[in-house]
Amino acid sequence: MSVDALISRFGKTVEIYLRAESVDAGGAYTRVYTASTVFITAYLQPATPSESMVNGAIRASTGLTAYVNAVDGTSLATGQRLVDEDSIMYEIQGFRRPDLRSGPDLMAYYILDLTAVEGES
Repeated sequence: MSVDALISRFGKTVEIYLRAESVDAGGAYTRVYTASTVFITAYLQPATPSESMVNGAIRASTGLTAYVNAVDGTSLATGQRLVDEDSIMYEIQGFRRPDLRSGPDLMAYYILDLTAVEGES
């Protein structure tokens, strides 16, 4: 089965959230994410959760690999977030196009490295 067939058969609809800068009440810059009303289909493959220490507290994170058709993937960038129909938010850590075709077509695809974002909206 091709990757394109996996995306169309098992993919989830996700909305792209765009990253922007905002200023809080104290004048500091903060990151905010706004819905773009652009929906794409991504085939998500979760990895094993991992733990790390952040400021003395244990933080759990789950990495994912997502496969997106290259025609849909042209509007993606590192730092953007994807939100699925279950309101789970994923941040794009990086992506690559393994086939290196000169232009996107129906069989080309992107592989995204995602991290599940918890505790933010």
